[in-house]
Amino acid sequence: MERCCPPTERQGPPPGTRNKLLELGPVKFAEWVRKQKRLMFTIRPCAMRTSRCWRRGCERTTCCGWRTGGAPGAKPVQPGNVGGATFDTAMRFLQEDPWTGWRSCGSGSPCSVSNAAAGEQRGGVHELPDNVVREFVKRSAECGMDVFRIFDSLNWTEKHEGGDGGVREHTEGLCEAAICYTGDILDPKRTKYSLKYYVKMAKELVRMGTHILGIKDMAGLCKPYAAQALVKALRDEVEVPIHFHTHDTAGVQSGSVLRASDAGVDIADAALAAMSGMTSQPNLNSLWRRCATRRGNSGLDLAALNR
Repeated sequence: MERCCPPTERQGPPPGTRNKLLELGPVKFAEWVRKQKRLMFTIRPCAMRTSRCWRRGCERTTCCGWRTGGAPGAKPVQPGNVGGATFDTAMRFLQEDPWTGWRSCGSGSPCSVSNAAAGEQRGGVHELPDNVVREFVKRSAECGMDVFRIFDSLNWTEKHEGGDGGVREHTEGLCEAAICYTGDILDPKRTKYSLKYYVKMAKELVRMGTHILGIKDMAGLCKPYAAQALVKALRDEVEVPIHFHTHDTAGVQSGSVLRASDAGVDIADAALAAMSGMTSQPNLNSLWRRCATRRGNSGLDLAALNR
């Protein structure tokens, strides 16, 4: 979530979020995250030191992504993250074994927690039965994934059970159940997906045992002041950390991250500058500068990000 690669291999990886997760376990780790004053980041597109694979960012900005080993000029950055369509992209477009790339992502980030999406529609962009989802979670954990974002596109909380149960039963990782944002909570005429609706769902997901609450704004609909209002309401109602995920489709989502940060969001997704914007995530390099002045040092090295 927070660390860039160490300056030299000889020094070994610095202690980071993965070390903390292994030390504390998922429940205590979530409590630790909630207590942090700084904004923590999940870096979406990453070049792994072992395979030089780029995934999430180029998956969004160039549609299908690059094959493992297809970015030899890329400098390694520590965190490794796997998006929901990564598995499907590897098989459908790149004709390569997705598990190979996932293992590279896991081994390439020994000191930062790695993220994967898991739910009824994960892996193949089709609805999957619970037993497949559970096995998917189990195998992902074996490949080094630590955080599992679980969601249903229609916000049907019963559909979370397969992923939630798989994380708790088969891994020592973090369960991150997410609400999918749609509509506009700032428009009083749009009453179906109101602030009350999202707070009610959030409470249900926490009751079901999620370690982290995710806000999944896949279409980039959550405008800056909506993000601020939503995060503030959730912070007031639930005790678990809140993770804001958005795509910069509308071009204003950096503002949404900043407003969410002002409201106390614990973690936000962002993308390295060269792979940010459009249907990828907002620009991490510029967000780092603004958030550092508002929330304190995030632990990232801006010079390393720029390189």
